[in-house]
Amino acid sequence: MKRNSFVMFSIVVAISMLLASCGSVATPAAQATAVSATTAPAQATTVPMATAVPTATAVPTATAKPVNTTLTVALNGEPAILQPQQPVGRLNELVNALLFEPLLSRDAQGNLQPALAESWKLINPTTWEFKLRANAKFQNGDPVTSADVKFTYEQLVLNPAAKSPHITFLQTIKTVNIIDDLTFDIITTVPDVVLPSRVADLYGGIVPQAYYEKLGETGFEAAPIGAGPYEFVSWTKNSQMVLKASPNYWGKQPAYSTLILKFITDDATRMAAVQAGEVDIASTVPPALAGEIGALPNYNVDSAPDSRYYFLVTDTTKPPFNDVRVRQALMFAIDRAALVKGLAYGYGTPLMIPFIPQTFGYDPSYPVIYDPAKSKQLLAEAGYPNGVTIDFDAFTGSIVDHSKLAEALQPQLAAAGFTTKLNIVDYGVFGPKRLAHQTAPLYIYSLGDWAFDMGVQLKSYVEGSQGYYYIDPVLGAKIDAALGEFDATKRVADYKDIQKDFYDKAPYTAIYQINQIWAVSKSVNWTPSMDEFFRFNLAQPTQ
Repeated sequence: MKRNSFVMFSIVVAISMLLASCGSVATPAAQATAVSATTAPAQATTVPMATAVPTATAVPTATAKPVNTTLTVALNGEPAILQPQQPVGRLNELVNALLFEPLLSRDAQGNLQPALAESWKLINPTTWEFKLRANAKFQNGDPVTSADVKFTYEQLVLNPAAKSPHITFLQTIKTVNIIDDLTFDIITTVPDVVLPSRVADLYGGIVPQAYYEKLGETGFEAAPIGAGPYEFVSWTKNSQMVLKASPNYWGKQPAYSTLILKFITDDATRMAAVQAGEVDIASTVPPALAGEIGALPNYNVDSAPDSRYYFLVTDTTKPPFNDVRVRQALMFAIDRAALVKGLAYGYGTPLMIPFIPQTFGYDPSYPVIYDPAKSKQLLAEAGYPNGVTIDFDAFTGSIVDHSKLAEALQPQLAAAGFTTKLNIVDYGVFGPKRLAHQTAPLYIYSLGDWAFDMGVQLKSYVEGSQGYYYIDPVLGAKIDAALGEFDATKRVADYKDIQKDFYDKAPYTAIYQINQIWAVSKSVNWTPSMDEFFRFNLAQPTQ
């Protein structure tokens, strides 16, 4: 049946990529200036969302066998489960992404590009057509088909019985209609301009239906199979995971045939492994040690602005944070500049609202304000003239450390009238408690705006899901309207209004945007991506 094409407007994202690769670390102040929260990035100039659809020729195909070499990477945390629809935290999602290929991905500049799907287009406001690659295979050699896509999304994510944490982000998907083995339509419940981003990278990993149904959930977890560049070999809990390059991967073969991920949560131990030359790449170099690690003869320190930012989450369902004045008091209680300078050694950018400068539609109208006297005044107006005393949760073992910032926040909060009792646990303990809404009334968290469009994740902020407590149907309706707007200029205006609501209602207290800091052996050519994805399959031996 002949279809009528729907005319799309260009949806663009402003992305500022800053990558430093030098023998000694780049000056933090210079990096922070480049992503200043007071300077808006150029809007609607760089990255089309899906209007000019790339073809399969834009991505290299398999041309060479893996070289018999090993890449060893030290990570500051460990995944909880190897199922792309059941991760516990971002680090888990990023490890999963090495094994499970999504429909779409992003290049170094943040452009959406083909992955398992070689093309995609909007047919009408609620129908997106995707075509899979004919050469896409799972690691067991089975072809990737439309049926696998339908099974993954409908049974492992959208089925409430699956209890997938990703259901929040894919809930606009109504159904997947199979056209043929390589062609399918994703039908959405409402017009959704960011649907291509939803099925890219983080939430888009596809699993083989026949294999999964044969093994069941438990069996699949023990012997996972995806269509990514690496396949699973072994996992020694609390130690390391071994992956190998998949000969069935549709794209370019990794230069390193074996990938070893070492899980070293302690900063000192992880940096000692770098100093001893035991690893090729190490994540999360402590800012205080960046200069020392960068001075090592065999390592570079690569730093770049991250899409991730720290913020505070409050339980708005009960006192004291059900009062907007208390939430506003919290917002003015933090000396963000002092934290970036003293704790992050300049590797960060203060934020007043939970939107990074590189995100689509960012509004730079909110200067960073530190005013503890105003915090005390607001607390008094809310009925707390002597301040409040609350429990405060933080954790270790995630993609970035949250405990040290929480400790640094305590005296600042106390000076503004918030006395806190800090509880620090491992993320493996905190993550499930968070999703079950069993946290303290105040906790620290961070989020990576990996799609450079907060529309992908905003609904979870206002509907009490994903461990958040705040529910605001009015703001939710504004977000829905923005996501259904295919005119980029109008959507920027919608986002501006939404950001004002986040400032006025203060459901979350933004702190600062993080800079990634990695240690990379000079024998390896690899740079971090601003969207946080590891992409170790792109690493190459230095020529």
